[in-house]
Order: sequence, then structure tokens, then C-alpha cells
Amino acid sequence: SGINAEYGSSGINAEYGDSNTEGFTFIPTLLHPESEGEVRLRGVGIHDPPLVDPQYLSSPRDVKTLLSGIRYVQELVRTKAMSGVASESVPLPGAKGDSDEEWIQAIKQFAFTAGHPSGTCAMGKVVNEDLKVLGVEGLRVVDGSVFPNTISGDYTGVLVAMADKVAHKIRNV
Repeated sequence: SGINAEYGSSGINAEYGDSNTEGFTFIPTLLHPESEGEVRLRGVGIHDPPLVDPQYLSSPRDVKTLLSGIRYVQELVRTKAMSGVASESVPLPGAKGDSDEEWIQAIKQFAFTAGHPSGTCAMGKVVNEDLKVLGVEGLRVVDGSVFPNTISGDYTGVLVAMADKVAHKIRNV
């Protein structure tokens, strides 16, 4: 997992009566999930939308990894280095304590995706090195779904470079 840290005004404080408080947020992030979803055809028509089931957190390992990330952040904010900037934490909504079970429930309820699915049109399985769909004439896939595995950084630069390379190949055909 990774830990994202954000600094700025936090709207979450509005629930506690102060929406103008500056602060920071640590967000444990599952960079390489074990859970795998699926995309299936809904019908035979070209306008039939696909059936998408991401199956988020279907692997117990993913939940355990996020819980470990939360516990890491809790230890981090108690360090001497953080003592001058981390004065309080926002309690877990509805929780009476700090048990693993309560955090697991919160993970399952509040976890969200970073929005970069990959592997659904993986190179070598669905598309070739030119991003042409295997067995389909005149169709390419040029997005993050062609990466066999999720990358650990921001996709933007990689996707722009990939699209530029494919555009050059198409123009030179």
C-alpha cells in the first residue's frame, strides 16, 4: 500500500463545527490490489453497455493491507517529528473504539478507487504491442486498461506518451 498525504482545508471538520480549520489528511492507498473484477458483455448489440463488476476488496489481503496502512498512519502521527503538526485526529464515524473490526467495517464502507483500473485489455492477452485488439480488424484500445498490472504512480504522463506513440503509428500506416 502507499500513503497519500494532503494538506489544506478539510471539509470533514464541518461535521465537528469548524469548516475553516487547516489540516492534513493521510489516506492509506492500495496501490497493487489482489482483488480482480470483471467486465462482461451485456448483450450482442454495439450500444449495449458492458457489465462491470470491480469486486473491490474481495480479497481479504487487500482489507488487511489497508488496515495495516491505517495502523502505520496512527503510529506516524504519534512520532516526535509529527508532534508539532499533528495535534488531533478526526474520530471514525460511528465508532466507539479503535478495534480492527471497526476499522475493517469502515474500510469496507468508505474505501474508494483511485479510478485507474488496469488489466481488462491487457497487452499480450487482449491487445498486441501496437494496441490492436487481437482478432478484431481496425480496433485499438489506448487507455490504462492495456497495462497488465497497475502502476504505482500517476497515469497521466504514461497515458499521454502511449497515446502519442500510437497516434504516430496510425499516421504512418
